[in-house]
Amino acid sequence: MKPSELSSAVKFKLHDIVFIYFLPLVSLLYLIAYKIPFINKTKRLSYLMVSHRYTRRAITESIIKANLPDIVQHSIDMLPEQSDREKKWSENRFIVLKNPVFHDDKIEKGAILIKFTDTFGFFAKNLKCDKLLKYFNVVLEPSWSGYCLPEIHYWNNFKNSKAVVEATEINDYEYLKNLNTNLIPVDFGSGNWVDDRKFFPTENPKKIYDSIFIANYNVIKRPHILFKAINNTNDPKYSAALVFSKWGPNKRSTHNLIDFYNIRNNITLYENLSQTEINGLLNQSKVNVLLSLKEGSNRCIFEGFFSNVPGIVLKENIGVNKSYINEHTGKLISDHELPETLLHFKHHWQQYSPRDWAMKNISPKVTTSRLNDILKNITLKEHGIWTTDIAIKTNAPEAIYYHTDDESKFISHETIKSLFSKSSEHSDEAIENSLRSEITSINKTATA
Repeated sequence: MKPSELSSAVKFKLHDIVFIYFLPLVSLLYLIAYKIPFINKTKRLSYLMVSHRYTRRAITESIIKANLPDIVQHSIDMLPEQSDREKKWSENRFIVLKNPVFHDDKIEKGAILIKFTDTFGFFAKNLKCDKLLKYFNVVLEPSWSGYCLPEIHYWNNFKNSKAVVEATEINDYEYLKNLNTNLIPVDFGSGNWVDDRKFFPTENPKKIYDSIFIANYNVIKRPHILFKAINNTNDPKYSAALVFSKWGPNKRSTHNLIDFYNIRNNITLYENLSQTEINGLLNQSKVNVLLSLKEGSNRCIFEGFFSNVPGIVLKENIGVNKSYINEHTGKLISDHELPETLLHFKHHWQQYSPRDWAMKNISPKVTTSRLNDILKNITLKEHGIWTTDIAIKTNAPEAIYYHTDDESKFISHETIKSLFSKSSEHSDEAIENSLRSEITSINKTATA
């Protein structure tokens, strides 16, 4: 055994120990820091919010609820500064799903879905969101679990406008639900927008891999748990496909782990594959493995579902909607159950039918229909008008229209940024006239 292999194994194990045992302690320290009176209020509130994100406690939540008006007021000051590069990266990460409709004396709101938590902050700092909300319902699709964030609570500033927040993790859903504010949680997320036309079962696929693991080179993906489990199957013929993205800080350490657990002959390693290539590999695999303890709404496990590949997810995982892992789609397990579970799927993968379940429950069309009903109900409860439904979107991984011909049917990114920019001097009348003009033009083109 080489020293580099041992140090890599220790590094990954230490990360697990820190996450499982030390984060609750760190959370408690942040909660104590919140109580220090001579620290400025914005900083103290940020400590309170970090404490909640690290570990959800009833006492922390009650303090947050009592201090929510201050959190909302200071949210803009707690947002991290974005570099010009980060702003460029964030400014187009949204999609218009419905244009406003102008009736004689009322505005039927359109709908904008904003992807990634950083983009929420970009909107807060750079756009007149109060003006935007006059014309659009807003849907937030966060990047990561842990919703006590200034980027999310900023939207509490607009009490008279509901904002829908995708929340697949039950703790995030319950947190927003219990606050009972204008932020409306829904139990779906980015994993519900997988394009079923790009991830699909090929005809008579040959299963050459007993499992597949798709990740980046990052300790949070916990590949060492899979490597150890493969070793512990005591099956010299066990075969796994490892698919890594081109980025991640722990590439060398991950490769060292392969040798530490002596599984070099059991794995085939791929890097930086296209979606088409990943779909091909999924079709050649019997089960898709996710071993992270915390995620956003992970997509790769659901991409596997649409390729008709069942999944293994940890019971302890934070971020994945556990109800999606069921008798049709896979198994929820703990780390120590992984070796026997890998062998189970090696021999019994045909007992599962994840694509059928996914098409009925989490496809873009089904999810869009659910979101449409939610937005419609919100609108009608507020005595608004609803005559037009939202467009179907999917993630690739950016939000795009499911039907490409929809791209020309909606207000452009540039119009949104120009009209609602904090640096613009457009009057309310000018904003409305510009929107009316562009929508009229779009509608004429569509009917020509």
